[in-house]
Amino acid sequence: ELKKIQERFKGDPAKLQEAQSRLMKENKVSMWGGCLPMLIQWPLFIALFAVFNKLASDGIISGMSFLNPVIPDLAGRNNIILTILTVITMLASAFVTQKSNERTMSEEAKAQSKQMNNMNYIMSLMIGYFTWSSPAALGLYWITGNLFRIVQQLIMSKYEQTNPSPIITASLPEPEVKRRRNKVIRK
Repeated sequence: ELKKIQERFKGDPAKLQEAQSRLMKENKVSMWGGCLPMLIQWPLFIALFAVFNKLASDGIISGMSFLNPVIPDLAGRNNIILTILTVITMLASAFVTQKSNERTMSEEAKAQSKQMNNMNYIMSLMIGYFTWSSPAALGLYWITGNLFRIVQQLIMSKYEQTNPSPIITASLPEPEVKRRRNKVIRK
């Protein structure tokens, strides 16, 4: 639908913007929808990071293990296996989400999605560094969250395949044709 609107109003940016916003409003889509969850998560992540550091420094989670060879101590840092698992699950989560979204994307959106995928690689490495330098409990939290997101995305993709949501087409006015005025020649 966006592609049709872009073709229809390619000479009139104001009408194009209006038609795009009307289509997004009718389909209940917000351009801020992708950013808002991340903004909400950021203060929670900072708090969680502080809690795990405090629990580790107070010795509360020291000596606790999870799958003993993988995480021998939840307060321990520099766990290479946990760091690798965190990066792998983050990349897998991004891959599953991208592949499920590509089914409904235009070619232009797929190209933009591939650029966004590069950002996912950088983010995965950054989270890997945080996992490496933080208590192991934080890495365990990320791995659990990533596995949950993968399963959730697969379930949602399966549901969307069997019950596709209808796209509401926008009722748009015809683009105005600019009239050429005849020049009057005065003598």
